[in-house]
Amino acid sequence: MLAPCPLCSNELMKTIKELSDSPALRREIAEVIELPIEGKTQVVNIIQVLQMVGVERIREAVKRPLSEFRPACYYGCLLTRPAKILKFDDPEQPGSMEEIVEALGAKPVQWNYKTECCGAGMTMANEDTVISLSHKILANAEAHGANCVVVACPMCHVNLDMKQRDIERRQGTRHQLMVYYISDLIGLALGLGEHELGIDRHFVSAPLAAVKE
Repeated sequence: MLAPCPLCSNELMKTIKELSDSPALRREIAEVIELPIEGKTQVVNIIQVLQMVGVERIREAVKRPLSEFRPACYYGCLLTRPAKILKFDDPEQPGSMEEIVEALGAKPVQWNYKTECCGAGMTMANEDTVISLSHKILANAEAHGANCVVVACPMCHVNLDMKQRDIERRQGTRHQLMVYYISDLIGLALGLGEHELGIDRHFVSAPLAAVKE
């Protein structure tokens, strides 16, 4: 099962672990739904799907190398944690997304906030927290020379993209950093246009800032 949202994949994988470890729980749920339960479904995130395709195969398919892109690869707090259950990449210093964007010709930066929380679903319940956390993430990306951010979480994309206008209004800082979902960059490198990919409908849709050397 492909779960492009880390929160969804996280919860599904924790559930599978509980089902796998507990015959009693499997029996209880099987009685409710009147179907056998094994707890053996494999759940994967979008990066794992791309890894299945293969980095070299992706590299060979590139039609437009993204040489002008210097992204900060942002994993967020849920894509790699809890490590014992997800067993995906290093929970503190992941590098799987960097491998993929490098295959596209981009030059990912090394920065400090790649696994920090952006506020996740608090965007409606506590907007101030989301604005503060997202501001720190974007500021750190810029400080390390990034001219865009790439994510593998729709919720992170919403907070980092949609909240930039509110960050400017409340923090007095204008970031204007494009935020791409990982599939956006794949599409661009394969020759698709921004309109075809819907990138022109992002809240921040601006030319890449000059790369800081």
